[in-house]
Amino acid sequence: MALAGHFKLKYSPIKLNLNPMKKQVFFLVVCLFLISNPLSYAVKVVFKAKPISTNLIEGPYAVHIYYKIYDDDTDVSNIKGIIDMPLLKKNDIKNITLKKSGKLVKGKKPKFKKIKDCKDELGLIATYRFVDYNINQGDTYAYMLYFNEAEDANSVLKIVPEGDEDRDGPGLPTDEDLIGGGTTATASVSLGNPDIAFAKFNNVYREAGHNCFQQNIISISEGGFLQALLYTRVVELDLHHTFLSNRDGWDVYHSTPLNHNCGGGGKSFELCLDDLEEFHETYPDHDPILVFLDLKNAWSSDEKKTLC
Repeated sequence: MALAGHFKLKYSPIKLNLNPMKKQVFFLVVCLFLISNPLSYAVKVVFKAKPISTNLIEGPYAVHIYYKIYDDDTDVSNIKGIIDMPLLKKNDIKNITLKKSGKLVKGKKPKFKKIKDCKDELGLIATYRFVDYNINQGDTYAYMLYFNEAEDANSVLKIVPEGDEDRDGPGLPTDEDLIGGGTTATASVSLGNPDIAFAKFNNVYREAGHNCFQQNIISISEGGFLQALLYTRVVELDLHHTFLSNRDGWDVYHSTPLNHNCGGGGKSFELCLDDLEEFHETYPDHDPILVFLDLKNAWSSDEKKTLC
């Protein structure tokens, strides 16, 4: 369907002269219609492309790509990286394609190639993870999550994410590239640094994670706290002392006890330590991991609290 120009809709008010009984019947019919035809919500998307590595000497070895589509009334105000697609509803999505550019070069328009059809035998995939190993260190790539790809560009409605109408930076696609609707994420793949092997630990500076034990930072479907360790080896854990009739221990959360991602969704300190142990066993050549323990409970003079 191609849309062009501006439209003005003319309408005349409809007057219903109904007696009280007919009004009740009319009201019931309207309610049944609304129940059987729930509201259709505009799509909101989280789309990330992040280099992953286990140590600075070897550098990144792949790019981890993740997206999640929200198509209901879920409160996403606290979720990092939400992209509004105000003109797109889930029922309008016929296909989802993941595309990748070649090496981005300033001043040159990138060319995208399809690397994945995000659809299986059950239909469209609303949550998806993909690891791209086809990278070169030192290069920057753009990844595009593309909706409703069609051979005829005029056969679908052009949809551009809110706030991206003027995307014209070097190497990034313009609005005209997003026929059918899409959004992009870029990943810069740094070089390995063998010289870091001779640096003192206290002289090494690197990107640190903050509250990466929270689901709104890294969701369980993205990989949770364990996945965060592939992005950085500097993490923070907020500790709360918990005393219950059947348990005396430590929980990890910032302010909301239900927003945690250690061990697939657990909040206990032990589960976060289990994730650290699993990462170490899976990647024994990883960089040293620096863990900041932020004690959220005040120490009391009449109480002994130990971490071990």
